[in-house]
Amino acid sequence: MKRWAPKTGYVDGGWWPYSNDLMTELPGLITTVAAHFGPVLRVAYYLTDWDTPTRALSVAGKPVRLDWRGYSPAHTVELSGLRGHRLVVLVVPPETSATDACSAITAAATTNGTPTVNDLLRTGNRCRRERTERRTAARRWADRTTTPN
Repeated sequence: MKRWAPKTGYVDGGWWPYSNDLMTELPGLITTVAAHFGPVLRVAYYLTDWDTPTRALSVAGKPVRLDWRGYSPAHTVELSGLRGHRLVVLVVPPETSATDACSAITAAATTNGTPTVNDLLRTGNRCRRERTERRTAARRWADRTTTPN
């Protein structure tokens, strides 16, 4: 996360979850953020980034309202707390390589950084197409190696 200073850029920090399962991943983020930020009352997220959308969650016995109305930018979660405090956190997709994830999170936490979410993740059309092509090729390879001739 960025240090507490005047806000710059599109995000306040970065997060690299292990999976796309929101109910499994979100409690750890909320607990970590709450230790420095105070209670997290609401989390807004981009619906299609996650496999298991839901509306409510309880973390450490406290309710957290989840909102997926679609106004959160892709690859971000917005955490809201008391007195209108708000953090926007970059969500690095779980399938991202460790090197790229580390670079994205480091850039997201840079105090004077101003790159967009797409800049941070390098998800321009070319990079997204290359990632999809790699996934498709890996699936084809797995199908060939597991299917008897």
